[in-house]
Formats: sequence, structure tokens, C-alpha cells
Amino acid sequence: MKIIKSAVVFMVICMAAGCTSNVDMVSKEKARGEKYSADEVRRITVDQPFFVSGDYFRERDQEAVPARDILAGLSGKEEKDETAKKSKPLQKSTDVAPKGLQEKDRQPARDRARASSIKKSEAKKRSEQKEKPVSVNINSFPPKIGILFDREKIDFATVSKIRLNADRLAESMKVYLTDSSKTDETVSHGPCAKKRDLLCTSKALGVYPGVRMLILAEGFKLPQTLPGEAVSRLSLVDTGLMTRYPSIEIAATLKNEQEKDSFIIGTFQNMFEIALEKEKIMPWFCRVFSKQDDKYYITAGKISGLKPRDRLVIMGTGKMVKSPAGLPAGWIPGKEKGVLEVELLFERDFAACVLIKGSKPGSDDIIVKMGTSKK
Repeated sequence: MKIIKSAVVFMVICMAAGCTSNVDMVSKEKARGEKYSADEVRRITVDQPFFVSGDYFRERDQEAVPARDILAGLSGKEEKDETAKKSKPLQKSTDVAPKGLQEKDRQPARDRARASSIKKSEAKKRSEQKEKPVSVNINSFPPKIGILFDREKIDFATVSKIRLNADRLAESMKVYLTDSSKTDETVSHGPCAKKRDLLCTSKALGVYPGVRMLILAEGFKLPQTLPGEAVSRLSLVDTGLMTRYPSIEIAATLKNEQEKDSFIIGTFQNMFEIALEKEKIMPWFCRVFSKQDDKYYITAGKISGLKPRDRLVIMGTGKMVKSPAGLPAGWIPGKEKGVLEVELLFERDFAACVLIKGSKPGSDDIIVKMGTSKK
């Protein structure tokens, strides 16, 4: 990092002095004793790390995250934590009698506290019932997660092994992993087939098959001989907010064949958990992927939890609010444009809808679930 900081300071000083034409920012050769080339320094310090554009398998330099906890957690083994011996004692319960209160008086005091809590809860419910119903049902359905593999770095056998384990894991975690054949179809034959552009590909997969969180498997290596080291490098793209989160690299020494599956499961469990957390920034949504006559076909259906006659809101894409680090901090909903009604469900998770109110959905609009009216 000292080398990077020094290079950045030098570039800033040189730019201020008017000597930018002499600064080497493209050379890929490393000077003697230097850890990074000029091109690598530029990519780390200048390129926008969270902007969804460019080659979707571009490499990034960062420290690997140890995977010992992942394997230990899945195998049921517990690692010794030396810090636990030095940890502070547990805090005493706050449900104790005030000083001077006799033991026989403690239970009535607790009963009064519970009664007061129940009254407050009932008052809150009555107050909420008087409020207007919320128009959008936030995160009511599981997000669709897709996986895109860099076939130049991940062999066919490893891809097959990952898909098998990821499918099983998705079922246990109640997340919807999109059909790999539909994902591959869009990547290979869709509007972005001739270019490896992340922005174009993310938009295309967001429309069909409706991927919300896209996992980019930039690298995944399992050892040929055991014991050996396994290394994975993955990143996450939110196709709703069009944001690419920093890559995560995990490495672990595997001792047997069973630990290969454990490494895959642990790695993708980590990614699924991150995806579930990040998708909460926006409400659940789907998109219209086709229109024929007066029918609108959307990327949500039976698996997502839709039913015939459900009402869906057509909404503008809204606006993302960024944190100081440049990552998503929140989302402001767009304007409500119209309402669709689900007419029938088909395939694994698609539905046909009809417009019953407002304007027709545009290519950038999202479709969200309406909240349930309170009686």
C-alpha cells in the first residue's frame, strides 16, 4: 500500500506541476523491487471500482480472505478461539428487581412490566391500522440469483461441480437460483453476445431470465492432488442498482475430496448471504421481458409467489443514494405509472399480465408487488 500511496502522491504532484505527459500510467512491466506496475497502480487508484462497465471478468488486486471458518463451520468442527478466554463476562440480565425491592415483590413487578408492554403493542397496532396502506410490498419474494463463469479460467468439471452444489445450497437457503441454460442463452445469443461488457450483460440478464443479483465467478481452482490449495475469486453485481461490489477472494488447504464440496458450499453460502443482505436496499421487483398483443410477460411467477389476479405496480427505476465510499446506501422509489394484473402463470417462474390502469411499462421500468390493504 505504501508503494501505491507514493505513486498516487507523485501523480497528483506531477499533474499540478503540468508534467502529466511524462507520467507512465500504462506500462505493465514492474520496475525492480516494485510490487505493482504503472498499469496496476492506475487500475487500483484511478479506475472506478464500483462502476458497472467494461470487461466483466477484469481482475482486481486485493488481499485474500481466509476460508478456515467456512470449512470448519460446514464440517461441524470448532476452532479454538484464544480470545474467548479473555472475553468479558456476560452482562447481567436487566430483568431484575430495583435495589431495595424484596424477592416476593419481583414477580408482580415483572407482570406489571409485561402488561405495560402489551398495552403499548396493542396501541401501536391500532395506530397502524388507521394509517394508509403501503403501496409496495418490500422484499416479499426471494431474489433471483445468477452465476456467470469465466470459462477461460474455470474448467468444465469445476463449473459442473459448482452448479450441482450451488443448486442444493439454494434450496436450503430459500433463494432462487436462475436456470443456468437461460442465463447462458442470454449471454451467448442475447444483445451482448459479441462483447464482454458488464453493463450490457447485467441489463440483459436483469430483463431475462430476471437475474437480480449476479455472481461473477472470476476464478475458481480446486486442487488436482490432495492435500492442496483451493482458491476462489467472486464478485457480486446488483442488476437493479447497476453496482458491482468488490471482489472476494477465498483460499483454503483441502485434505480430501469431501472438502472440495465443503469449500464450494462455504464459498457460495457466503455469496448468497451477501446477496440477500444487499438486495434489501431495493424492494423485490421483476421486469417485462416480452409483449404480445395485449399481454405482458414478466420474469416472476409460481416460484416467486405470484398468483392469478395479483396486482403489480409499474414503477420508474428510481434513484440510488450512494455512501461516501461510492457504494449503495439506499434507494428512492420512482414514480408509479400503472398497474398490471396477473392473468396466468407458466413455465417455472413466468407470468402473463394485462394492463388494468395507467401507462404501459417501458424498457427501464420495474414491476413491484402491491401491498395488501388493511381492513
